[in-house]
Amino acid sequence: MAGLISGIALAMEKQQAESGEDLSETITSVKSALMGPTAGIGDSLFNNCCRIIIASVAIGLAANGNLLGPLFFVVLFGGGTLILKYLATLIGYQQGVTFVNEAFSKGIIPIITKAATILGSLMVGALVATNCKINIVLAPTINGVSLSIQEILDGIAPGILSILLFFWVFSRIQKGSSPTKLIFLLMGICIVLAFLGIF
Repeated sequence: MAGLISGIALAMEKQQAESGEDLSETITSVKSALMGPTAGIGDSLFNNCCRIIIASVAIGLAANGNLLGPLFFVVLFGGGTLILKYLATLIGYQQGVTFVNEAFSKGIIPIITKAATILGSLMVGALVATNCKINIVLAPTINGVSLSIQEILDGIAPGILSILLFFWVFSRIQKGSSPTKLIFLLMGICIVLAFLGIF
């Protein structure tokens, strides 16, 4: 959504150059005022909704050994984002501040933001449930009876370990941990636990 703000700023810069007025403070104020609302739209609609939906399809393809998985993500999300940035810049330049004012006055922006947030949350839940599977194979024998830890956990709540792992990783990222380091940490833990016969 940065393109929209850039387009509006360019239109105002052009107006300033043609009219000879000093609009520098107004331009700065408009850019500052639009950063928050448009970032909310961009995060909800593109990062939390479109990106997750496209990534879930790409992960599904890649998990089955299909090389189109990463290409699908790069072309659809990366290429789509570039096209949308270009179009947003054009709209911002052509319409100016009136475009954003009309969208907010008609209540369109809050509806889009809320809908995208809900859909993105649903896709996160579906992505975790289908692609983050933890299975404890350890089954200790007590008094001659094999006790399956996984069956006990599934009886409490199916997929409880997957959702707990998701929230742990999410909390670590919010606290500033590097996603790359977390990936390698989880890989190392999985290798050790698999070697010990727990997973």
